[in-house]
Amino acid sequence: MNVNHNQAMKPFYYAAIAGLALFTACQKNSSTVYNGNNGDKLFKTVRTSEEIGDTLVTMYYFNNQGLDSAEVCTTISNSGSADLYSRIFEYDADGKLAKLSYTSNGQITQSYTFNRDVNGRIVKCNVNPAGSGLTYAYAYNSSNQVIADTIYANDGQLAGYRTYGYDSKGNQVNQETFTGYYHPIQSDGTFIWKFDDKINPYSVAGFHEALLAMDWTQMLSPNNATGEYAGTEIANIPSAYQYNSSGYPTSYSAKYLEGTTWYTDKQEFYYR
Repeated sequence: MNVNHNQAMKPFYYAAIAGLALFTACQKNSSTVYNGNNGDKLFKTVRTSEEIGDTLVTMYYFNNQGLDSAEVCTTISNSGSADLYSRIFEYDADGKLAKLSYTSNGQITQSYTFNRDVNGRIVKCNVNPAGSGLTYAYAYNSSNQVIADTIYANDGQLAGYRTYGYDSKGNQVNQETFTGYYHPIQSDGTFIWKFDDKINPYSVAGFHEALLAMDWTQMLSPNNATGEYAGTEIANIPSAYQYNSSGYPTSYSAKYLEGTTWYTDKQEFYYR
């Protein structure tokens, strides 16, 4: 079986929700002095793709509450052309995410609004405009971890759902995807992750609801993924992590299988 490494990390329903790029980011604040790679606030990552041949740089901006408020992403091709897009996060007075907007060339292309339960957890995500929108419904366990999300098409039909499992440290170690949409719902397979014992920079305060809203629940894990498996086959092998003195990753090299060819992606992390 050949495994497409993208299947586990992006929304599975036609991957249509906003065309998400792999999550990389950067915070920029002219009043903050960059102190090398020993801080704990992620402000930039640079990702290069061997298969596609481009470089993705994403900048993170944070509000006065320390919450992720904007991510500006630039994709630079081998020819030197650049594509710019962003994700904008708006919060209410209690620091709860109220709206997520995707923009391209300064224009909003898609937005998300949220419904919450009595505990303040996001239980429903509405994608606008309605004509191309989906609805996500979330279920939690007693530890407030997402254990399932159900996806409905804009006509109300069930498009599919996913279930999640966790280890004792809170890392999301498996995900099973079920799809159907006007057809009998069936499993598309299970992905399994392994983790190191270091700090995942995306798991710290300020990112939680942003990651959930962007459908990246696996990246809420407290540690860094060191292997991704589909059944018994390796789908993605992050390797050669380097860490700073605070225990945060500064770089990794990831191999993944596309068809019958193995490719390597590299990513660097920068902190304040």
